[in-house]
Amino acid sequence: MTTMRNFSLGNTSWSAVSNWLTLLLLGASLAACGGGGGDPTIDGGISGGTTGPVAAKVSVTLYNAAGQFSIALSNTTPLTVKASVVDANGAPVSNALVTFSTDKSLATLSTTNSTTLTDAKGIASITLAALNSTVTGAGKVTATVAAGPASVSGEVNYEIKTAQASSAQLALSLLRGTNASHALSSATPLTARALLSDLSGTPVSGDRLVFSTDHTLADISSLTGIALTDAAGQVHMPLRPLSLSESGGATLLVTAAVSAAIASNQGNYSGGATELALAI
Repeated sequence: MTTMRNFSLGNTSWSAVSNWLTLLLLGASLAACGGGGGDPTIDGGISGGTTGPVAAKVSVTLYNAAGQFSIALSNTTPLTVKASVVDANGAPVSNALVTFSTDKSLATLSTTNSTTLTDAKGIASITLAALNSTVTGAGKVTATVAAGPASVSGEVNYEIKTAQASSAQLALSLLRGTNASHALSSATPLTARALLSDLSGTPVSGDRLVFSTDHTLADISSLTGIALTDAAGQVHMPLRPLSLSESGGATLLVTAAVSAAIASNQGNYSGGATELALAI
């Protein structure tokens, strides 16, 4: 037969056990709450109210119209800037606000505030164009994305080696009054009308046109043969025969220099002693 013995705790022993149980319960509570665990802001955790993946790297690349990598920029060959945004795990960050910047003395960016959002693949795109046809030099495009309280950015260089001329076209016609005519005489002088425009047909105003011809046969009203285009891109230059006794053939030439581009047109004319016939 087993003998049962009574076990009793004194005040001192019970106090020690109670303290030990309290510590055990406190430790279990801390473990359940995650106290002393990892940083919840890593890999898209919550920090300062910001949720979702946090940008960790921005890579910037330039492409030409054919979709090929290029750093050669001009006013006739703009480039597409693509910024790739990924998080710390290399996963794309979508719907991120990307701010682009560049040297404003060299180039312009296609959006009003130079910002765009990344797509589902983490790519933000914007167009880069040379400021005008005369600029040259090297610059860079920087793409910046907010990353919590800080920011991350990437950049790429480009170069404008030579000024790209703005293409222009120059039309020339001869008028007697308001009607087209090719017959020049002392009684009926002609007016050479030149129209300067770009390739889209927009008039180019304030540009210098130079008229020249054989001055032994005909005379241009301007002593220098130079005039500026008006608001409509036109110049009206009177042409008269030099005398009643001269005859032969010559050429009326008009030339314009738009930036580095040269546009010209000409008309050949010939006539007798009393009348010159001008053919364009």
